[in-house]
Amino acid sequence: MNQKKLSIVVPAYNMENYIARCLDSIFISKEPEERYEVIVVNDGSKDKTKDIVNEYLPKHQNLTLISQENQGLSAARNAGLERITGDYVWFVDSDDAITDGSITKILDSFECYSNADFLIFDWISYYVNKDEKARRHALLPRDYKYYEKALKREKANSMLRNGVPWLFVYKSEYLKQHDLKFLKGILFEDNEFRMRVFFFAKEIRFIPFAHYVYSLNRSGSISTEARKSDSYSDKHVDSIMKTAESWLQFKNENVQTTADKKYVAFSLCKMYGYLIRIASKFTPEQERVYGNNVDAWKRNFKRAFANSFSIHSLSPKILFRYFVTLYFPKYYDNISLKYLKSVLNLR
Repeated sequence: MNQKKLSIVVPAYNMENYIARCLDSIFISKEPEERYEVIVVNDGSKDKTKDIVNEYLPKHQNLTLISQENQGLSAARNAGLERITGDYVWFVDSDDAITDGSITKILDSFECYSNADFLIFDWISYYVNKDEKARRHALLPRDYKYYEKALKREKANSMLRNGVPWLFVYKSEYLKQHDLKFLKGILFEDNEFRMRVFFFAKEIRFIPFAHYVYSLNRSGSISTEARKSDSYSDKHVDSIMKTAESWLQFKNENVQTTADKKYVAFSLCKMYGYLIRIASKFTPEQERVYGNNVDAWKRNFKRAFANSFSIHSLSPKILFRYFVTLYFPKYYDNISLKYLKSVLNLR
């Protein structure tokens, strides 16, 4: 029987302090190297990242190094995706690591669930500043019963706690068949990709195995730096706007059924709601640049909300958040999270 192969795509930019740890965690695998390949995309690093990867090349015939001018994370992932030869693909960030036995577990899981378009795994959070690790689940405890069950897109997407690409391992043919690539030039490309990657899926399964070690609190990381500020940069605003525009175009090109329409509208509702809440915290300069868009965002938010829910799926909680977003967006975080239970007595 022809054995399947896993492709691991590792985008890297100025990761000289972390790339060796990442690669070591991969090559320690007990699987024969014929069963997986590693494609490192050096995205214009100005440090010794490329030199470090070059040291691994003579030792591992299944390692490929691609070097390109700096174009960002999305472009680096896309470049790796174009070069894969495996049946499955996994995007691994170069400042993180994978767990022992993860490659074997992934290959075995796809052999067991051959109809799945992609699998979603658990992970381990590694707190760099404390040198501590904690197991994390892709599902909430109340949903553990759905592990390893065949799920449709709406069910799987609604339960997923975290949508970062490294949680997923995809069938390569699934991504290629539907031309699923990452949108370039934006922040939060993971969120933009998530909606589209779920759209075409016929079968999705959650696997109760932590296959990834995610590094938290690393100095200089985008997520760490972003948590230091409550303000929204222009690039932040532009990225959310481009995400909404991308999804509208995707909707026009791909939506065919009522279920399709509802699924995409649900994502658009969340994105336009986010834009409305961001607008409530604009600086005077941002108000001048982006203020004319707010009325359109509200119209699109209302339209998407109406298209995404039926009368049977509405709840007091959803309605409450809808009205807070429209009329008290600046206080959304406080009102919706702090007072929702007490006001509506919801669990």
